[in-house]
Amino acid sequence: MKKLFFAIFISILMVFIVTPMAMADQVSVGSSYGPYQTGSGGEFTLYPSASLQWVLSSYVDGVTKNVVVGADPNFQTFCVEATGAEYIYKNTTYDVTISDRAVFGGTGQQGQGDPISKGAAWLYHEFQIAGDFDGYATYDYTNPGRSGAGNSADLFQKTIWYLEGEASDPGNLNPFREAVRMKFGTLENAILDNNGQYPVAILNLWVPGHVGDWDYRRQDQLVCTPVPEPATMLLLGSGLIGLAGLGRKKFFKK
Repeated sequence: MKKLFFAIFISILMVFIVTPMAMADQVSVGSSYGPYQTGSGGEFTLYPSASLQWVLSSYVDGVTKNVVVGADPNFQTFCVEATGAEYIYKNTTYDVTISDRAVFGGTGQQGQGDPISKGAAWLYHEFQIAGDFDGYATYDYTNPGRSGAGNSADLFQKTIWYLEGEASDPGNLNPFREAVRMKFGTLENAILDNNGQYPVAILNLWVPGHVGDWDYRRQDQLVCTPVPEPATMLLLGSGLIGLAGLGRKKFFKK
C-alpha cells in the first residue's frame, strides 16, 4: 500500500513539475498588425511554433485562424497590457508560457500576477469562435482595417484593456463595453476573475532565453485553450497507466 501511495504522489508531482516546462514554447509576431486593425497596437497575428499549434483547434479558419493567407498557421489575438515596458514588435519571436494571468501583472503589479477577468475572457472567446456576442454586439470579420468604425478592433482592444484595469472606461458608445455590461449585468461583475469559466488564457511573452525574468517580459496576449495541452495529457496518461500496472501487480502478489 505504501508503494501505491508513493507512486500516486510521484505521478501527481511530475504532472505539476513537468507541465510548465512542456508548455514553454514560442510564437512569432507577423510582419504587420492584425488584418482587422489599422495602425499600431491592438490586434496582432501570431504564428505558434509546431508544438503550440494545439491552441488553433477552436479558432475559425479564415476568420480568426489562418486569416493571413499563404503563411504558416496563425491566429489573431489582442493585448492584455496597455502601458509600461511590455511591448511586442513585428517580425520578432518570443518565448511563451501559458497561464490564467499576466504573471507580473500590468502597471504597478510586479510579482503579484493579474488574473484574466471573465469579461475579457468572454469577449475573446466570442471573437475567436466568430460568435455574435450573445446578440449584444457584432464584429465585422469581412472588412479588414476598421479602426475608425463603430465595431472596430480598436474599440474591442480598448474594452479588454479596461476590463483588465489597464485603461479608463471607454464609455457606453463602445459596443463591446456595452455587450459586456449586458452579459454580466454590471461592469463590476465583468471585471471579476474568470477562474476558468471561459476557455481563454494568457500567453506570457518573454525575450527568448529569459522566461520569468522581469526585465525581459513582453506584452501578454490572449489565447484560446480548447483542451489540455497534449504533452500534459500524455504525461498524466503515462502516470495513470503506471498506477494501473502497479495495482495489478499488487493484486496478483496476493
